[in-house]
Amino acid sequence: MIAALLSVLLITSESAAGTAVTPPAPPANEVVEAEKKICKRQPVTGQIQGTKRVCMTAEQWKRVQEATQRRR
Repeated sequence: MIAALLSVLLITSESAAGTAVTPPAPPANEVVEAEKKICKRQPVTGQIQGTKRVCMTAEQWKRVQEATQRRR
């Protein structure tokens, strides 16, 4: 009984794997701004020409800027 159930599950999973379901694409006129990453190069302390690339969303950059201004 268990072997029969496992074989049915195996067969259905193999057939389902061949047909991938893709989520629907958002409308072309709708742009999700919150998910876009903004990348900036920032200097690395202790290195002559050291910079590193930092990528964050617009909301995350805004929080970093606000936190920096509060420290001053």
